Amino acid sequence: MTLATLSIIENLNEEQIEIVNRIRGPLLVAAGPGSGKTLAIIRRVAMLIQQGVPAQSIIAVTFTNRAAKEMKERLSVLMGDTSEKVFVGTLHLLGLRIIQENTTNRFLIYNRSEQIGLLMSLLQISKTKAMDLADQISYTKNLNIGPSGQLRGPFERYQAAMMEQRALDFDDLILKPLELLDNPDLLQKYRDNIHHIIVDEYQDINTAQYRLLRLLAGNNATVCAVGDPDQAIYAFRGADVENFLNFGKDFVGAAEVTLSLNYRCSGSIVRASDEVIIHNTRRIKKEVKAVKGDGPMIVIASVPDEVAEGEFIAREIDARLGGLRHNSLPDTGNQKEYPGPPFCFSDFAVIFRTNNQAEAIEEKLAAFGIPCRVLGGGGAENRREVTCNMGSLLKQVFTSEEMRDQLFAIRISDLLDILTKNGRCNIDQITNTTNHIRLIFGDAWMEMTAGDMVNELNLFTDQDVFDPRAEAVNLMTLHMAKGLEFRSIFISGVEDGLIPYGAGNGSVDIEEERRLFYVGMTRAKEELFLIYKRTGLVYGKKIKRSPSPFLSHIPEACVERITISDRPRKSRSKEQMKLF
Repeated sequence: MTLATLSIIENLNEEQIEIVNRIRGPLLVAAGPGSGKTLAIIRRVAMLIQQGVPAQSIIAVTFTNRAAKEMKERLSVLMGDTSEKVFVGTLHLLGLRIIQENTTNRFLIYNRSEQIGLLMSLLQISKTKAMDLADQISYTKNLNIGPSGQLRGPFERYQAAMMEQRALDFDDLILKPLELLDNPDLLQKYRDNIHHIIVDEYQDINTAQYRLLRLLAGNNATVCAVGDPDQAIYAFRGADVENFLNFGKDFVGAAEVTLSLNYRCSGSIVRASDEVIIHNTRRIKKEVKAVKGDGPMIVIASVPDEVAEGEFIAREIDARLGGLRHNSLPDTGNQKEYPGPPFCFSDFAVIFRTNNQAEAIEEKLAAFGIPCRVLGGGGAENRREVTCNMGSLLKQVFTSEEMRDQLFAIRISDLLDILTKNGRCNIDQITNTTNHIRLIFGDAWMEMTAGDMVNELNLFTDQDVFDPRAEAVNLMTLHMAKGLEFRSIFISGVEDGLIPYGAGNGSVDIEEERRLFYVGMTRAKEELFLIYKRTGLVYGKKIKRSPSPFLSHIPEACVERITISDRPRKSRSKEQMKLF
C-alpha cells in the first residue's frame, strides 16, 4: 500500500474505507444523517484517480449547487488541479453541459418567475393559477410522461411559446438530453467516456433523472448511489424512493454498505429520531449509533398559541446569548450555564412545515432584538435574487433574436463595462453583482459569456443561497433545512394537521411526512425543541390543536416536557358605583 493510498483512507471509519476501496461493480451506500457521506465520496474520487481512472471520466452528481461547491473545494484541497477535470455538479448542470456540447442553437434558461410570467401573459390567468399550472407542468415533466386531460392544452401552448422564445425551463435540462441521447452514436460516445458515476441523495431523483442516469451508465460505467431512503422528501416533485430501494434489481450484483455512525447529533437525538422513523415500512433497516454523548434531553413544549410559541423560542435563544434586552438580563445568581463554546445567532434555526408560520416568529425575534432571516423568503441581500436580477437585466438588454445571439458572443466582463457606460447600471450595482458572481464562479467568471452566465445563474435554487457565515437566526421550512445542521433546532407547529401536513386527508403520504419530521429532528447537533400549540387560527377563527402523533414515538427517557400556561383572561372591571 502506497503512502498516497494511506493518506486517502486516513481518519476514515471501516464503513467509509469500504466505500473508498470498493471501486469495481455497482455500490449502494445507505448513509444515515451526519454519517460523513460527503467525506467518503470525496475520498472515493481520490482513490479512483490514484488507481489510474482518468479524472475526466468521473461524474459526481450532487443534489444542490451548494453541495457541489463544497465538494469541489474539498476535492481541490485533496487532489489539487487534477480535481478540476472531475465533473462535480447537479444533474441539471450535467444536462446543460450535454445540451451545450451537442446543439448549435443558443437558448436561455427561464427561471420560475419567468415561467410564471409567461403563463400569465400567454393564458391571461392570475399569478396564483400560473404558479399552480407551472407546478403541474413541472411534475409532468419530472415523471417523463406526456400531459393529459385539461393540462394538455396549456402545456402544449407553453411549450410552443418557449420554443418560439428559444428558451428552456429547469426540467427541460433533463428532458432535452434524453431527447438528444436517443441518437445511438451520441449515446455511445458518452458511455465510452464515462467510467464512474457517483450520485449523492439518490433517494430524491425523479423518473426523468433516473432515466438519464441509466442511459449514461449503460452496462459499463460503475455506479455508486449514495443516500438515505429515510430522508426521501421530494415525492411532490416526482421523486420516487423506490429508485433507491430497487437499486439491487437495476444493477445486478450491487454491493451494499451502510454508514451507521452519526457524527452530528447527540445520543438523545439519534435515539429519538430512530424511534420515529422505524414506524415506516418503505426503508432499509439500519442501526444508527451516535458518536457523541447523550447531550441535553429533547424539549417538547406545549404553548397556548402562536404568540406564545414565538415568545418561547425568542426567550430560549435570548437566554443562551446572555440576554439581549434590558428587561431580559438574567439574574447572575440563577443564570443557567450551557456546555460548549458561547452561542452566536447562526447557531440557531427555527424550522416549520409551511412558510406561513414564519411571520409570528419573526415578529417575536425582532422584539427581542434578535436578527433573523427567512431562507427562501427573498430579501435584497439574497445572492440568488442579486444574480437573477442581473440575468433579467441582461435579457432586457438583449431582447431581439439577433441581439440574443450576441449575448453568447460577448464576455460578461465586457458587457458589465457597457452597462455601466450607458447608464443601465451604476457602479455600486456592478460592484455588488460582481462580488456575488465571484463567490459563485471564482476567477473563471471573467472569461464567461453573458449568455452562459445567465443560464448558470438560473440553475441556482433557494437551497443554494444559505451562507453559514451570516450572523442571524435562520428560519426555514423542513424541506429547506435538508442538508444543513445547527447547534440548536426549534421545530415549530409540531401539531396534527401540520406535521403530518393535512392530517385527516386521505391523500396524505404519512411515511413521507414522517421522513420530513425525521429530517428536521436530525438537523440538530446539540439541542432540539419540539413545540406544539394548543390553539391556532384558521381563516381567522381560533380552533383547538392536537400534538402531532409523531411525538408519541419519542421515548419519555429522552424527553423534558414544558407547558406554558394560558394567559389569564382580562376580567371586566366592575362598574364604579355612582355617588349621586
